[in-house]
Amino acid sequence: APKKGIFLGFKNIENLINDKNFLDMEYKIEPNSLVEKLDDNRGRLALFAYFNSDNFESVERSVLLLQRNAKIMMKDDTHA
Repeated sequence: APKKGIFLGFKNIENLINDKNFLDMEYKIEPNSLVEKLDDNRGRLALFAYFNSDNFESVERSVLLLQRNAKIMMKDDTHA
């Protein structure tokens, strides 16, 4: 895995933002920015908000789907 790279965005994000509990997504680091590689960068790269006033378990399922399916796309920049 690269030690650092250019953040390109997220793979498989379309279905996750079409989720009935999806509220908002805010990039903390703009796509095409240089970032250090971590095992799980999702929380540093973007904030995802899910909400359902009637069913907490439904929100939990939405977040688990996000964690399993949203893949970070990075271009290797280790030797740049």
